[in-house]
Amino acid sequence: MSESPRELPQELPQCAELAWWVTSWLRGLTGGDDLIDRYGADLDLLGRLRGAAADAALEHGAPGAGVALPVPGDLSGLAGPREFNAAALDAGQALLVGALGLVPTEQGWCSHTADRRPPPDLGEARRDLRTAMVHATDALSRLDIARWRPDLAASIAGLRRPATPQAPAGTPPEAVELAARGACALAIVELAATDLDGVADHGRALSAHEIGARAGVLRDLDRAARRAVVAACSADAWPPHG
Repeated sequence: MSESPRELPQELPQCAELAWWVTSWLRGLTGGDDLIDRYGADLDLLGRLRGAAADAALEHGAPGAGVALPVPGDLSGLAGPREFNAAALDAGQALLVGALGLVPTEQGWCSHTADRRPPPDLGEARRDLRTAMVHATDALSRLDIARWRPDLAASIAGLRRPATPQAPAGTPPEAVELAARGACALAIVELAATDLDGVADHGRALSAHEIGARAGVLRDLDRAARRAVVAACSADAWPPHG
């Protein structure tokens, strides 16, 4: 009897989701209570966010938050300085509002000075993710996992139908759609990276070439997925705020 497909949550990273809500709050579309209740923010933190956003808006227009999702070898969404980059890399994520960088820790939110980064490109991120998904699908198909691991194939097929994340008022629909696809791709990477070794347990030994190719495809998909979520959840990548 075949195993049932495993369901993985298609959740956005904490800082990515928080960036949406901070942007909505800074633009007067969401109350501060939502940030306090959802993310453990306090009045001091809200004051620092408001001050950093006001300083940035004087130079760059509408207030908003951004997110970074770095991994070793790809500091996606970061521009420095080194101390902030290291903390964000250790956590795997960070929130940016103007020159303020926040990194989640077990004790709460740790503040850093953040250098201004080039704005992410929403359209480029969408195209890169689409290309990476096609390549990943082709690569997994060549491994014939539907025959050797039908449970894994079914799980991945299910993940390709992304659930729409809850977004606050003011979030562009195209950003919500891209975030959903990015979160879906991240879930596929997590599932495939942990379970594809099990293909060998079902009678399909992988060659060294196949293992290397699979790792490369998953690495490319992970990179494209993280950059898609960064663009989708960062206000500096969105169309001009009216």
